[in-house]
Amino acid sequence: MDIQARIPLALCLVHNIIHVHDPNGMLDYHEVDLDIHQPMYDAGVLAEGPPSNEAQNHAHEHHDKITHQMWEDFNNVRAHRGLEVVENNLM
Repeated sequence: MDIQARIPLALCLVHNIIHVHDPNGMLDYHEVDLDIHQPMYDAGVLAEGPPSNEAQNHAHEHHDKITHQMWEDFNNVRAHRGLEVVENNLM
């Protein structure tokens, strides 16, 4: 079980490597000039203080939008499988 618990993490690692590097170019991986000091993604910038109320509201609205979309997708899959649609009582 100890090894099985590590499989999802290993698969995520493989997925990220393929996602970052062209999957068709994986055979030429040794030819890629990687600068280990450069991040492979946009890490953004550090904030200089706490977020403003506007930024917090924007983040909450964005979170709620994602949550609603995930719930809708979940129920669409259930309906497609012929299962009962689950009512959302949390929001």
